[in-house]
Amino acid sequence: MQGVTLLETLIAFFVLSGGMLGLAFMQAQAIKLNTESYVRTQATILAYDLIDRIKLNNINIASYTLDKVNFDSTLSCDPGISDAVNDLGCWQKLVALKLPQGQASVAIDTPVASSHTLTLFWVERLTRADPNDASAQGEERSQSWSFVL
Repeated sequence: MQGVTLLETLIAFFVLSGGMLGLAFMQAQAIKLNTESYVRTQATILAYDLIDRIKLNNINIASYTLDKVNFDSTLSCDPGISDAVNDLGCWQKLVALKLPQGQASVAIDTPVASSHTLTLFWVERLTRADPNDASAQGEERSQSWSFVL
């Protein structure tokens, strides 16, 4: 009869351990998905920021065209000036600071009333096998916005 109590204790321990491992896995997944959601939200905010800048300066709309390039966070930016070059410089700086390995492309169609496309690209660090290994590549994500002025 004494061995039965020990056996029940071991079974309870393994059931509890399995439950705790399940909770730890769910917590890790929640953190990963929350981080991905945060980056996607930052991308949306950045996209609407540039769309608003283009709407304010739609006379020079052709100057807002961008190819997919890496951005430098040390670009010059004067928030008081509203021209295409300065707007893109400020915006590129924000993309470099807010999105991991952030890139963007902007396709401006002529005439003004046609549809334009803004696409942001970034790398999800948490999709790497080891998120702390900076040399490993994560999975590239992108999101596009089409807008008409």
